[in-house]
Amino acid sequence: MPTLATSLLQGLKDHGARELFGIPGDFVLPFFKVIEESGILPHYTLSHEPAVGFAADAAARYHSGLGVAVVTFGASAFNLVNAITGAYAERSPVVVIAGAPGAGERISGFVLHHQARSVAADFGLCGGERHSSANQASRLYARTGSPADPRNVDGIYRHQRCELH
Repeated sequence: MPTLATSLLQGLKDHGARELFGIPGDFVLPFFKVIEESGILPHYTLSHEPAVGFAADAAARYHSGLGVAVVTFGASAFNLVNAITGAYAERSPVVVIAGAPGAGERISGFVLHHQARSVAADFGLCGGERHSSANQASRLYARTGSPADPRNVDGIYRHQRCELH
């Protein structure tokens, strides 16, 4: 059975992504390892998050497909705001994948590397608990019983597609 990461990469490719743009960071390093080892999509590492967002937007427009930006938690994700806001205003389909601390780290009470005010505030950057893909994945996981179940990824694509139209 495929992992959640490989299912996500394959799903992105199936939905029109041709490449990924990103900056490896602590909470997204395991995903970057899968990106490199799987070879499902080529990836380009840039040196500043706004460049990642603008590159993903440009790729979406150029290929008439899906742009993908991959960054880590907190400040890294916050740095994408201008680029992704521009893509949103122009209806350019860009997916942002931001690594995040695990459940154990979130409930530890410790201030985490790259954390702004609180873990909840950082998650709120993604549209709040009601609309976040992480929240959708949690609900889908509860239904399917496996975080690696490819139905989790397909459900997120369907949910997000409905919200955007």
